[in-house]
Amino acid sequence: MIQKMKTYLTLIVLLLIGTVARAEFRLDSPEKLLQRASEGRIQLREVILDIQQAYPEMRDPVLFDSYFAILNDLKVQAIQFSLDEIYPLGVEKLGLKLVGHGVKWLSIGTHSTEKVMAYHKWMSSDVASIFIDIMDYSIRDLKSDTERKQAAISIDALIAWATVTFPAQKNLVTSYQRILSELANSFLKTENLSDDETNFWIGKISVTSGFSEYLEIIQVKLQNLEKQNQDQLHMVLQRLQILDTRSKVIFKNSPQWLKQQIGDVTVETVSKMLFFGVAFKPNEFEALLSQLMPRHVVSLASLLTSPDHLPKNSYAQTYLHVASLLVEKLKALNFPKESIDLSLYVGRIAAALIATDRSLEGTYALTDEAGHQWNFTLTQVKESLIYGALADRDRTVFKTFFNITYNLKTGEFLGADREPDLDPSPQPVVKFKFLDDGTILIEDQSVSGRQRQLKGRKIQNYPNYFKTAIQGTESIEGEYVGKMTFPGGTKSDVTLLLSNFNGYTMGRLIDQNGPIFDLNMGTTGTNGMVYLTTGRLKPAAFGHIRIQRDGNALRGFVIIGGFGIAPQEFLLKKK
Repeated sequence: MIQKMKTYLTLIVLLLIGTVARAEFRLDSPEKLLQRASEGRIQLREVILDIQQAYPEMRDPVLFDSYFAILNDLKVQAIQFSLDEIYPLGVEKLGLKLVGHGVKWLSIGTHSTEKVMAYHKWMSSDVASIFIDIMDYSIRDLKSDTERKQAAISIDALIAWATVTFPAQKNLVTSYQRILSELANSFLKTENLSDDETNFWIGKISVTSGFSEYLEIIQVKLQNLEKQNQDQLHMVLQRLQILDTRSKVIFKNSPQWLKQQIGDVTVETVSKMLFFGVAFKPNEFEALLSQLMPRHVVSLASLLTSPDHLPKNSYAQTYLHVASLLVEKLKALNFPKESIDLSLYVGRIAAALIATDRSLEGTYALTDEAGHQWNFTLTQVKESLIYGALADRDRTVFKTFFNITYNLKTGEFLGADREPDLDPSPQPVVKFKFLDDGTILIEDQSVSGRQRQLKGRKIQNYPNYFKTAIQGTESIEGEYVGKMTFPGGTKSDVTLLLSNFNGYTMGRLIDQNGPIFDLNMGTTGTNGMVYLTTGRLKPAAFGHIRIQRDGNALRGFVIIGGFGIAPQEFLLKKK
């Protein structure tokens, strides 16, 4: 009720102001002035002079607009009566005086584009500059999305008007573009814009400062983005691509710094997606690759090899797809070294990811074409690394494969003893693949004849402790004692010494006769579990122990490459 009374009082005051203004205002009504002007050019000139003398007393916008509205009719009469012969540009001069007086009442957000342009029709560049100053402040006070959008439409029209009317006054167009870009960026801070709204507002950015400001807005959003809002990363990529397209339209050839900044923010966005494990939409990654500068493609390749972006199992397919696209892009951009390095790294990562995703880890019983029996073990030693070993049943022949890669195109694994470029001497190499029914086919390329082709099936599965890992738990280091069962079935009283070094855990296994083996490669040990692996063993392949915490004790299994997993879980208690 009180609010309504205030509204009524406001209306009454406005009416009184208008009445008082008219009472003090000594000028015929617009209708009478038009009637008098239609009598001839002398009368028309007198009407123009009367308005020029009276307009300073127009103190409210309603009264002003009523006289401003007859300018077009006066112009028609001026042409009809050839007014320029006795009073050159009389109507134009009157229009300029009127808009100079009334521009303070013109609102870019609440008035229609037609009204805004009607005012500007009579403006000089100086008066237009005054309106720009007014608009610069008033635009910040627009209260609704409707007003802001109306302002954007009107400023667009003003840009076109100034370009044609004052081609030499480049500062006018630049000022309009700057204000429009700032308005667009204030709107683009909103997260829940539709695609059409996004396209509309990015389409209003047309100066370098506007592009730079929007990129800063995106960077702040990325820095504050939490995992629960990870879907917004797709929105960021979409806006970056639209922004890139817009910059090419505005500048034809985008400035180098702008290309670099868009690329930098794109790489930062992809980094977030890899870190959070966000899958790309169809063709999303391909689209962003096409707009990046070569140095940003190289930066993306570096991201994939960062430990921070090591993919979890559920993200394996996305990671491998992205990696394969990057390898081909690097080739196309003539970065052979970077392409090969990424291909080798991803091949190793892919081997571990595919093995985990398809539960390939375990012991396989094989038979070659000559009928000889073999064991093949595939062991995950880190989240991103698997080892293999091939041994005959008599345990007299051992072949180890510390470098296993996966070919994304053929679906085959390649196992080698080491990196080929580390040592040119001959080394055992196997190629293997898995059929849909679980059968493994191995080609031992280090031999010939009927022992070259092996075939078999899995006979042992290994427990996967990565699935139950708990991040941020207390380090597992310490001294543990108990009875341990080995793959051959033998048992021994052992002491396991664990220590953490540079973020990884290493160990030494000791029995009553001294050290059994040193476990020089380990996982972090700070997530409730640890995988520990030896170097090369003689005469065996390698030793591996996987452990999970059970209170102050450790439970786990021993695996020997080429033998398989121990038949019984061990329990070691902290000393």
